[in-house]
Amino acid sequence: MKFQLYRPDQAAKVLNCSKRTIYRLVEGHELEALRVRGVIRIPEAALNDYVTEQIRAFMETEVEILHYLTDAGTIQRKPAGDLRLDQIDDDAFVRALTTCIDGAVICRW
Repeated sequence: MKFQLYRPDQAAKVLNCSKRTIYRLVEGHELEALRVRGVIRIPEAALNDYVTEQIRAFMETEVEILHYLTDAGTIQRKPAGDLRLDQIDDDAFVRALTTCIDGAVICRW
């Protein structure tokens, strides 16, 4: 069984972020890593899991904001079709995001 392991600089390229961000994610236990003779390596599966979790969190937040906007009457739910954030004007979106944060709803962007 072969595992693909990435150095922090390689993982940073995969996630399109800085090497320091990779170290912070590892230190904060948001990104799984291991040490090989004292050197940090990130398994490919850990990168995939991290990206999947970030997408899931984003989608949950999008749905939560859409529910807030619909309940507040800012936007109307159409019978045929889903609502999307790109259908909302910027002011309404900022108000919804601010309300989510003030209301202690976890909003990750």
